[in-house]
Amino acid sequence: MPGVRRKKKYLSLALSVCAQASPHGQLSGLPRGLAAFFIRISGATCFVLPDRIAARQFSPAAFVRTASRPTLTKQANKLEVVQMNINVSGTRAFYHSITESSLCDCGYCRNYRLQVRSAFPDVAVYLGSLGIDIEKPFETSPLEPDENGMLEYCCCQYIALGNCNPEYHHRIADIEFCVAKSHPETGIGQAHFVLEFSPIKLKYKC
Repeated sequence: MPGVRRKKKYLSLALSVCAQASPHGQLSGLPRGLAAFFIRISGATCFVLPDRIAARQFSPAAFVRTASRPTLTKQANKLEVVQMNINVSGTRAFYHSITESSLCDCGYCRNYRLQVRSAFPDVAVYLGSLGIDIEKPFETSPLEPDENGMLEYCCCQYIALGNCNPEYHHRIADIEFCVAKSHPETGIGQAHFVLEFSPIKLKYKC
């Protein structure tokens, strides 16, 4: 690969990197490790920098910041695990046990069940990954239809078996998810919580 050859100048480069990266110009932690790395490779014949990199001014401090940058995806996944410990199979079995006849038969609830899955497929998929059936809500809080016949459900609640951090928060587009702080009595003896999200807006057809 074409580049610029630099012979045996790695120790001074290592010290330069560490001095610029450390706020007090002293070696510690990651800067010390980088210094050791540069010193180890200093026995090589040359160190090749690609033309595009060599053409720019080298910033040791920026190099250290990039090398020490955390992986956000892994952190986000870890955060999700910490926030929610849900019994997916138990939750799925719970929803299978809910019969159609046990669901609220008012026009608002029927309207919700008939449309919500097709109107909000991403929300349905997310709930499904937790074992929750979006067509079997525990509680909905509909407002009155507006002049265009749109009905807003300002609070949609679902039971999930397991535990969840009270500060849990999730977002899909404009839909905000959290743990419900107020809800009707569930009558469930085992560990569970009530998941809540809003707003859901649907055409009122019933």
